[in-house]
Amino acid sequence: MKKITHSIVRCLVFLHLLSTPAPGQTRRVDLREWGYRVPETRSAEFQTQLSTQIISVGQHGDITTGFVTRDRSGLATRKFPPLSLHVIRFTRNGEFLSKEAIPTPSWNENAILTGANGDLLIRTGAKLNLLSSQMQYLKDRELPSTLDGTHVYWRIFPLPSRRGFLLHKLWGPDESIGLYNWNDLKPIRECAYSPHDEPLSVSNKNILSFRPGRKENPLRREVSVSEICGSFQSAYAWDEEPMSAALADDSSIILAGGGPSVSLVANDKVQWKHVFNKKSDVVSNHVEVSADGQVLAMAVKEFRGGSRVFDISSKLKSIEVVVYQAKTGEKVLAVSVNPTPSSSFDFALSPLGDVLAIVSDGFMEIVPINPATN
Repeated sequence: MKKITHSIVRCLVFLHLLSTPAPGQTRRVDLREWGYRVPETRSAEFQTQLSTQIISVGQHGDITTGFVTRDRSGLATRKFPPLSLHVIRFTRNGEFLSKEAIPTPSWNENAILTGANGDLLIRTGAKLNLLSSQMQYLKDRELPSTLDGTHVYWRIFPLPSRRGFLLHKLWGPDESIGLYNWNDLKPIRECAYSPHDEPLSVSNKNILSFRPGRKENPLRREVSVSEICGSFQSAYAWDEEPMSAALADDSSIILAGGGPSVSLVANDKVQWKHVFNKKSDVVSNHVEVSADGQVLAMAVKEFRGGSRVFDISSKLKSIEVVVYQAKTGEKVLAVSVNPTPSSSFDFALSPLGDVLAIVSDGFMEIVPINPATN
């Protein structure tokens, strides 16, 4: 009897070891087990808005992701909209921690961001919610969708430290930015913002703004770096592609987006540049940066087919998320996104630069990044 008992125990231990991912191994989570359904959005909307803030990695590698479902029918109200943003937290090993469903009026105007202390900043349409790591409600702030009959657009930029965030408000001809404390959603400083510029990225101290080309040279791109609600620091200009940029730290600039290349500019000089396939590859505008600015991650989309002559759009064939060392431009790893997304996709880098998380059409990949390569 004892031999049989020992044999059963050994089998159970062996099965547990088989089912537990080894340290450093990629984890894959099927979000359909947590209620994911294909969203009611068109693929064309996905093509134009490839990356939304639906996944975030915390200080210790914990991952929070989400998806929207239609949970209520009938007459919708502001208090009870028809949709829900499902927010789910996992450990860096892919083990379930907690889940919460928050009403939202929008399929797309949602965001999930993790703070330095684990608190979650959740946007659901016209509301900004602050939740504890245990999904307990702490505070909220209104983000009105209209003011005086004019539509208001909001964008959220988390600081690399995750102790604060920048809010950009576009309201008709008026624009403003504000730096807010993550812990209580109170403003630290607020100021007007130039309607001729577009905020692209923030560091803990500065903001990177994009200025479109002039009529006499429409392919000229220019970005400027200034203190948040403070003085001008520097500017950099280039021609044609890429069409966007981001801050790697307070002064270094990553040029990426809308073209087949990515490069790093420091001290007004290109430090390194990597060019992908010019015929098929497009680097996304979304660039993830570790808190110390040493690790970069970006998505590279591969398109095939299409014809300009017959006005036929090319189709997305695959996406690869590529991780680089910021200083040297050395490629740390490249992860093929599986499945190739048709409705929802996002990726996030941990503040320490040691975890990459990818979500695509209801499947989440948690990819460890070897610290030895950083």
